[in-house]
Amino acid sequence: MVELRCYSLKGFLLLLLLGTLTFGHVWNRTYSPFYEVIIPQQLEHTGSQGYKSQVSYMMDIGGERYVIHLRQKRIFIAATFPVYTYSGSAMFHMEEPHIQDDCYYHGYVEGFTDSVVGISTCYGLSGFLQFRNLSYGIEPLESSIDFQHLVYQIEYSEDLYSESTSCGMNYANQNMHSKGVLHDPQFQEIYTSPQTQYVESFVVVSKGQFDYLRKNETAVIEEVISVINQADAMYESLNVHLMLVGIEIWTADNLVSISHSAEDILNNFADWKMASLNPRLTYDNAALILRETVLPTVGLAFDSKICQPEKSAFFAVFKGNQTARSAVIFAHELGHCLGMRHDDSSNCNCGSNNCLMAPNSISSFAFSDCSIADMADFKDSGGTQCLLNIPGTAAIAISTCGNKIVEGTEQCDCGNKEECKMNPCCTFETCTLTLGSVCAHGRCCVNCKFATAGLTCRPSTNECDLPEFCDGRSENCRNNTFKQKGTPCNNNNGYCYRGLCQYHDGQCQDIFGSGTKSAEFICYEEANMQGDRFGNCGWEDDKFIQCNPENALCGKIQCKHPITAPTYVGNASIIYYAPKGSICKTLNFPRPINIVDETWVHDGTKCGADKLCLDHRCVSVSNLDVACDPKKHCNGHGACNNVGQCHCDIGWTPPDCSHKGLARRLGDMHTTPIYDNSKRNWLLVGVGLLVLHIAIIIIAIIIKRRQSTENNERQDSQAYETENGGQPQTTSQSEQTSAFSSNPSA
Repeated sequence: MVELRCYSLKGFLLLLLLGTLTFGHVWNRTYSPFYEVIIPQQLEHTGSQGYKSQVSYMMDIGGERYVIHLRQKRIFIAATFPVYTYSGSAMFHMEEPHIQDDCYYHGYVEGFTDSVVGISTCYGLSGFLQFRNLSYGIEPLESSIDFQHLVYQIEYSEDLYSESTSCGMNYANQNMHSKGVLHDPQFQEIYTSPQTQYVESFVVVSKGQFDYLRKNETAVIEEVISVINQADAMYESLNVHLMLVGIEIWTADNLVSISHSAEDILNNFADWKMASLNPRLTYDNAALILRETVLPTVGLAFDSKICQPEKSAFFAVFKGNQTARSAVIFAHELGHCLGMRHDDSSNCNCGSNNCLMAPNSISSFAFSDCSIADMADFKDSGGTQCLLNIPGTAAIAISTCGNKIVEGTEQCDCGNKEECKMNPCCTFETCTLTLGSVCAHGRCCVNCKFATAGLTCRPSTNECDLPEFCDGRSENCRNNTFKQKGTPCNNNNGYCYRGLCQYHDGQCQDIFGSGTKSAEFICYEEANMQGDRFGNCGWEDDKFIQCNPENALCGKIQCKHPITAPTYVGNASIIYYAPKGSICKTLNFPRPINIVDETWVHDGTKCGADKLCLDHRCVSVSNLDVACDPKKHCNGHGACNNVGQCHCDIGWTPPDCSHKGLARRLGDMHTTPIYDNSKRNWLLVGVGLLVLHIAIIIIAIIIKRRQSTENNERQDSQAYETENGGQPQTTSQSEQTSAFSSNPSA
């Protein structure tokens, strides 16, 4: 492995003086003058889990001393791990080599709760550290005999970006996140899924990358594993874990054409994996790692296609020899597959100047609140269903206490030592519940106990969203649900679709700001019937499609605004035109024809009476083919949700909302009843009074029966006296005494 990073300290200093440091060119960033050579000192670990599972290092960075605590991460490599190589252009060989998996770690910086660390210790320390809103890379100087390492701080620069140094994904609407729930301290907890999601990733390495690593297959495998480990550390905060299920190395030739067109590369790779890779093994996502210098971007992905086998793919271009930057590019492109859009720097926050999903970011390893919300929306729409299956037990047999994921025999996992100080319910060293605790995590865990049934754990976020409630039996809030697609919203001016109210005015406001409205029909007709980049109903065979008049409202969005001055929206061009005196405007964003245009009217947008847009066509709402009818199945006293169940109005009981009651519930087994305590108390009082009344009646009956018995006995006695002359046969006390006195003994 020495040959992989064979720069010496002398050579590094020479490069620094010349200003030609190789990794300074990645993504066209300007880095701070902070580069430092340090010697990390390994600290003796006194924990019960031994040296290999927990490691600590002391590092002097920038004149300050820091302690890095690391926990071994051993669940991200599949138990059966194939590596494919080629001896010729068509014949591949498969091996299952021994993989060293005990030298990959996640961790934190002592004293910094929000810090993130992802490091490999296989050959020195290689990875990243993020704390104090700063990002550092660390790499070993392998020619050093003194365990010397290079630490470099990555800083964001507001340089103008060139196409060749940015992500290839283009979004016309860069104001998409301006209306999000931002800067909320509980934002990540609310929107992060309580259920762990696993991305089973297969990585293909190009001939250029293989050659760059001196045709060393072992070096290629180790670099890929190191990148996956670091990317996994970045996704850990989202409760998403990456599992590497295999690697293919194009050792002879590239099996897809590497052209100047990023779109062609991605499409060619997708076609290849469908024909060649999919028949071989099961995986969720395929990544192509490139080194070729002819590429116009550093990566491109199919947007929101993680669970679509034919499109779940991306490519990433590795530049330089720092795995930290390669891992960021990898994590960024994977984020697009998971439904994340590019961050708007003015509206998205991650505690740093730049976040992981910024168009040109490698200065941060953290996801923004916008990215968290994007993925939550994508999951709620069913886009990540394929990630919920737990990989084979052999692959995840080893649980990792301290990674904030409850796995194996763990009862809880509060994270690192600093984070566990804020969680009194979980024991840091053993990942077990503290004495008396029944839970430690989740929105329905309050003071280490299950929250009261009926507590709102996820409020509705908009008109088309539905609230969720705790059930009193679990710490987890139920999966997020929303109103069934096709449910009217915005005073019947739109329809709910995938949890959002879709209507033309709303889309115009998202793009151009408040006060904007949808333009008159003449604007849609004039623009979208042209069938060009300024107005169309999609594309087919690399040609724009002209809209028919009945579909004009489902083509490209057309807006109007009371302010006539141009509105700045990213780097898109604003197109103004005035058919028949109406002032219309839309956006033109430079993009290839076959890339999704965010200015297309959204599916679900109302385009007529009982009609909505689907795939650029104005169709009947009945085309949605939904199973639940709120009038029929919910008896007009509730709404249908996205899983076909009834969310009953307050005062009506599930599952069909047909009876009045004290419950409010979303679908069968989805939430629990909300009881009115005052009504319950009156009910208890009523039952008590009824029992008391019955008891009084029983006592009265018993008394009456006793009186009746006594009267009968008295009547019998009187009848007997009458039969004996009317005198009772009794003896006086004096006669009795005399009789005893005249005993024969006298």
